[in-house]
Amino acid sequence: MDDAKPLVVSISESNGALSVAFVKTTKGLWADISGTICQADKSLEIRFSAEQIRFGPAASWLLRYALGGGGKFTLTRLADKQMQVQSTGWSGIFVPVPCHSQWAGSRQHFSNQPCTLSSCNTFPQCDF
Repeated sequence: MDDAKPLVVSISESNGALSVAFVKTTKGLWADISGTICQADKSLEIRFSAEQIRFGPAASWLLRYALGGGGKFTLTRLADKQMQVQSTGWSGIFVPVPCHSQWAGSRQHFSNQPCTLSSCNTFPQCDF
């Protein structure tokens, strides 16, 4: 994915459910995920089932294969203005950015290209 085109991660909450959208600049939607969020140690986890992920036209077959059955993403604050997002076999470091796309609305946006994360709310502990 080192093609110099930013991947934008948009995070929003609606009716107690978390929504995370991954959009590749100039390529479009990779995936839109609705899941649950919980605290795991010093990170937050977003867990989702196969029914809670919608792949966009920019999603590769590998992404569809890896996450098609559900999974989890871990969000870890690295510094005041950095957050690591990771899943099995993939991770990226993101920074907050203003967003002027169709995915805007009430979402918080992060990009893996160089730019204050708001403080985290309190979330329940993950059940392992």
